[in-house]
Amino acid sequence: MILSKKNIIKIIKFYMVWWIAFIWNTLIVFYLYDTLHLVYYRSIIIMLIYSIPIFFLQKHLTFQNKTWKTIKQLYWFVLLVIFFQLFWFYCIPYFSKLVWSYTVSMIIFTLLFTIISFCFQQFILFVNHKNVWIKNT
Repeated sequence: MILSKKNIIKIIKFYMVWWIAFIWNTLIVFYLYDTLHLVYYRSIIIMLIYSIPIFFLQKHLTFQNKTWKTIKQLYWFVLLVIFFQLFWFYCIPYFSKLVWSYTVSMIIFTLLFTIISFCFQQFILFVNHKNVWIKNT
């Protein structure tokens, strides 16, 4: 069954770690950008360095992945974060012109990004062959 108790707990853990990452990264970027007056791209690069603990939280806490392919997984995780940041930076302002407001477009893309991120991490990045959502019968 797709929405078993174990999978619902995994989704809850994912969103808890996602909110920790969201608050952590927002604080880092705004502190570096507003207080230290760093260029936005430099603050994003520093934020990527500080997203490494979030990777390990997702790997071990949420998906309980015990594989030794950590460097390869970290590489794909950082690429996922870079993709989302670039997409966010370039597409949200454009999309907000098509939709009612900037806030609505942020909400739509946040929901979309979290779903894409969860699916990418569950089915590609941290795939665990012992823990398959749909078992073959």
